[in-house]
Amino acid sequence: MIITIDNIDSILKNILQKNLKFTVNKKEFYQGKFILFKYNTYFIEFLLQDDKNIKKKVEIPVPFNIILGKSQNKIYFDYSLQTLAFNKQKILDALNKLVKRGNNKFYNNIMEISYE
Repeated sequence: MIITIDNIDSILKNILQKNLKFTVNKKEFYQGKFILFKYNTYFIEFLLQDDKNIKKKVEIPVPFNIILGKSQNKIYFDYSLQTLAFNKQKILDALNKLVKRGNNKFYNNIMEISYE
């Protein structure tokens, strides 16, 4: 799927008011009722509400690709270098030579958003 603002809007509007869980490498790092979203340069800002009615803003980078899960309740945000390189080995090799700074949970990973 080619990522456009319209694609992301459509997908996210369909899951508003649902309970979301954000997971990377089988580690859940955000959870809550999906209240609102907006775009902030290179990020999507999610407003989540927890069980105690506390609202939290969560910034997630815009993914390189979005994959709708075979299960009706999952969406995957793909941040893999292979997707960024469009499966072209020469570009992938160049990306792998770049020095990685810091520790980012999204780097070369796929984030799962499950909802109910």
